[in-house]
Amino acid sequence: MEYIYNQRAEYSQASLRSLKTALLELQNFYNEHFSNLNLRCMSGDISQQEFFDEQRKLSSMVWQIKDLEAKIEQFNQTQGVKRGQLSDSEKNQIYHYYKTGNYTQMQLSQMFGVSQAAISGVLKKFE
Repeated sequence: MEYIYNQRAEYSQASLRSLKTALLELQNFYNEHFSNLNLRCMSGDISQQEFFDEQRKLSSMVWQIKDLEAKIEQFNQTQGVKRGQLSDSEKNQIYHYYKTGNYTQMQLSQMFGVSQAAISGVLKKFE
């Protein structure tokens, strides 16, 4: 029974991390795409209605991911799952995510459920 619980907790953490990564990338895409849509609308390349339709689609995707993230967080709370130590695999992921330049230490700390200081410590070990 304990094994199944731990397996679920690991799956839950991996799912949450994946969702947080997807949410962050979607938010970045949303911001860039929204700016582009705004410029295209102002220049007359697309109508206001097309602008609003695209904005609605993007917002819907963001809310779906946030809803899934909230459900996983709720599962973790009801099951008493707490964030443990970072695995070697997670440390490698953190290093590579950070080196892409697409993520700040604060964003990575939110994605992996640890403090910014923990992220900084991981990065220092790779130097």
